Amino acid sequence: MNIRPCLGILFATTGSLANAVNLLPNGDFSNSSQVTSWAAVPGYGTSISWSSDDAIGDTTSGSLQVDIPFGVTAKANSACFAIQSAASYTYGGQSRIVAGAPTDTFVCYSYDTTNCTGSATGLTGPIISQGLTWPAVVSAGGTLSNSAKTVQCKLDISNGPPFAPMTVRFDNLFFDSTLPTPVSLQSFSVE
Repeated sequence: MNIRPCLGILFATTGSLANAVNLLPNGDFSNSSQVTSWAAVPGYGTSISWSSDDAIGDTTSGSLQVDIPFGVTAKANSACFAIQSAASYTYGGQSRIVAGAPTDTFVCYSYDTTNCTGSATGLTGPIISQGLTWPAVVSAGGTLSNSAKTVQCKLDISNGPPFAPMTVRFDNLFFDSTLPTPVSLQSFSVE
């Protein structure tokens, strides 16, 4: 029995995973115009702006600043973006508290529609900051459903008593999706 053809088929069909690709629009806030793809959720008194305070100290970059003048919660949403159904994903980022004592969570939701409307499926998200300095990147991950078409990420910020004003900065936010690399098979004949 000649095993060379079998080995050739085994090696030809072994695939590898592609490099992760950040699908989240403008999550690095490298310039002030990137804040426009994020929106403060109405009703919370929240404002968002660009800050030159960058998580890795890059003087040509910055971060998203969320200011909450009163209340116990604030929310800001990313733009809706397309994803590959059933793909593996990782998402997270960095944040730091500038004022107040909030807890902030970076949560993403998948939708079975092409415009992030309708019923949302929450993807378990990390609490990404509890301190005054920029921490290491914190992330969570999993696998998207077979019917998921789009994702929207949200910053949820909550405050406990005494409900003082809060300011939090976010940087290097990402939603990476890793897809298998297509493999082309070669044909050959063995005599």
